[in-house]
Amino acid sequence: MIAIPLAVICAAVAVVLLRRRLVIVAVSGPSMEPNYLDGDRLLALRHSSRALRCGQVVVIDTAPPSENPGSPMNIIKRVVAVPGQPVPAAVRGDTEGTVVPPGHIVVLGDNRRRSVDSRQLGFIPTSKVVATVLRKMSI
Repeated sequence: MIAIPLAVICAAVAVVLLRRRLVIVAVSGPSMEPNYLDGDRLLALRHSSRALRCGQVVVIDTAPPSENPGSPMNIIKRVVAVPGQPVPAAVRGDTEGTVVPPGHIVVLGDNRRRSVDSRQLGFIPTSKVVATVLRKMSI
């Protein structure tokens, strides 16, 4: 008799914990085409202290801290270089040095012609990474 209420409580706790860790983000614009299209919904894991890897798609908060607190301006981009790695040639002209500094990453949109990314923004502080994309949501 105690097993059923205990199972329900455990399930409820699991749902609450997952909701804190997982987030659904919507793609806006063509910068990640053809992999992610405008309007696609992506399941993402809120960023933790785990190290980022090249190839991961991340959600980045680009809002300056003083503007609209609590109202993030997020972009979705692919990590192409992590701390200690060489800066990719596509970005090198707009960054200082040739190695990604500690605490920063380099990101690019999959659709380079229509993307605002590290070519314009420079190195991205890892503290600005909000989440790591796990997969595209089915409709």
